[in-house]
Amino acid sequence: MDQFTAKEWDAQYATLLSAQQKLISQKQYRTCRSISTPTIKWVKVLSVQDTGLTSVPGTKLKLPSTKVTAQVSANGIKVPADAHMFLENGQWKWIMTQENLDGCKA
Repeated sequence: MDQFTAKEWDAQYATLLSAQQKLISQKQYRTCRSISTPTIKWVKVLSVQDTGLTSVPGTKLKLPSTKVTAQVSANGIKVPADAHMFLENGQWKWIMTQENLDGCKA
């Protein structure tokens, strides 16, 4: 979340699940995020839940994941946000939604 708030797109891309890095280049990701990104600030974790096998958008993969629900402040309004996190080579990785993938590949 800190990378997103600071708009450190290259650092954030480095923590994207490798299966999705094969679908979108770092340059595409940086360009996409630089164009339209809301102002989001981290507030707190609301819950953490193992969710079993989760589909990885843009792929045929289903991998074990942990769903993290956090409270964030988006343009001054506090809202919950879910993220599915995947343990890959000892590091936690995140995934893009299909909508985000499609928007960044356009």
